[in-house]
Amino acid sequence: MTSLSTWRKKLNYLLEKEAVASDPEQKFHLKSAIEECQQKIAELENKQQQGSKTFNAPKQQTKKIQKLLKTLFNPVIKDRNLVINLSTFFLFLLIVISLKVVTSLVAWRQTQIIENTVKDFQDFKKSKDEDEKASHLMSVMEKAGGINRFFAQKYTQYILQKMNHDLQLNNDILCNFSSSPLWTVDFDGNQIATGGWSRKVYIWDVTKQCSDNHIKTWKADDIISSVDFNHQQEKILAVAAGVKVNILKQENEVYESYASKSLRYPILNIDVSLNGKMIAIAGGNGSVVLWNFENQNDNVNFCPTKVDKPIRDVEFYPNLSSKLLAAGGEDGQLNLWNVRSWSRCREETDRNHQVQPIGEGSKGWIWSIGFHPQRKLMVTGGGDSILRLWKMEYNSWNLTHTWPTQQTRITSVQFNSSQGKILATAGWDGTIKLWNLSGTPLAHWTAPSPVVSLSFNDNGKKIATAHLDGTIRVWNIPTLNELMFQSCQWLNDRPSGDSKKRKRQQNLCKNY
Repeated sequence: MTSLSTWRKKLNYLLEKEAVASDPEQKFHLKSAIEECQQKIAELENKQQQGSKTFNAPKQQTKKIQKLLKTLFNPVIKDRNLVINLSTFFLFLLIVISLKVVTSLVAWRQTQIIENTVKDFQDFKKSKDEDEKASHLMSVMEKAGGINRFFAQKYTQYILQKMNHDLQLNNDILCNFSSSPLWTVDFDGNQIATGGWSRKVYIWDVTKQCSDNHIKTWKADDIISSVDFNHQQEKILAVAAGVKVNILKQENEVYESYASKSLRYPILNIDVSLNGKMIAIAGGNGSVVLWNFENQNDNVNFCPTKVDKPIRDVEFYPNLSSKLLAAGGEDGQLNLWNVRSWSRCREETDRNHQVQPIGEGSKGWIWSIGFHPQRKLMVTGGGDSILRLWKMEYNSWNLTHTWPTQQTRITSVQFNSSQGKILATAGWDGTIKLWNLSGTPLAHWTAPSPVVSLSFNDNGKKIATAHLDGTIRVWNIPTLNELMFQSCQWLNDRPSGDSKKRKRQQNLCKNY
């Protein structure tokens, strides 16, 4: 078979011959031969092109794939300045997918444990039989203390604490101070100060028995609305009673009046500054007052809020370098003052001096305000039973988180004084609840009388609460080990007749 190149050579030869031919008959024969050559060349070229497409298809596909991969990986190589090969990419992809799967499984397991824990607690509450209660208690103990604690420990520990409370396993201390309602409480070291409608201040060392021999008293002229320690080595106790603030100093274990200041309107609350030298006073006429009691010649500084509504609570920011003061009351508005220039605010007619309205701290009365001991966080609670968490960002206080407490009116809020990781709320319905800063419940107690005030001790492991029935209760904040130990003690006092349950109990309590 003649090749394509041979036909092309023949065509060139015939074209040269035709160019020099003079005879018409010769030209006619040459033209016929040229047409035949051209036809053959076209057929061979067509066959060659078809064959090339057939044999080069895999190569073309490979080139396309290489071009696509280059397009995908070139930006990565350019941006990160490192060479990523295909195997590394797929390994990374496998890790990401594995993490997603593990996260989904953990979330599913966490939800499952919480649902089962809720069901155990509901059945525990309904059960009248101690053997059934023991079974549900052990089920929650297994979730709180076993391998499942890595999935939902906070919630299972919370439910275990509630079960312990229902079984009356709490090591809380009860002290009946008065037949009249109490209205305020403050905890400093081992000392608790309280007062109320009896017009007496009671000071009790909690390391001693609750008896008249161990309770010091001081008589006021009116109903006591607030007490506050200075939390310094030299003990000072500020007492608000009626329209008067009294400063009591401890000398030879006896508190005696050191200074006093009278106003023209009822005082609803007070707060001693961190350095222990100044007192902020919440006035029933809407005024916020600052008193430097160390300087007896210093006048009272008045800084009224925007509206003439009673102020229920005032709170200094707990930092020596800061001069912030927060206040809130009947109108539900949260206000801040910069106390650095307070000396220029001496006249009641100087309205709104340095006041900075922050926002709505409660729908209805703001009953209580609390500052975080270390971070720039603030919390408010009041008549709508919603806890509001505020944070300072870019020199401005912003509402960052809210959650319902399911309490009938929040009467008192406070961060624990050690690290501020725990937040306590007191309710008019007699409940005391602990939360973390995300709104997850950590503990729950219920008292038979409304809680009007609460206070953490210095290390944040105990809470004192004042009640309308004239009692003070001191609650221990239990750790998981303490809850497990208390539960095991209760179970050991009620051994089951079922051998399987006894073995289960032994496995749970062998370390407690």
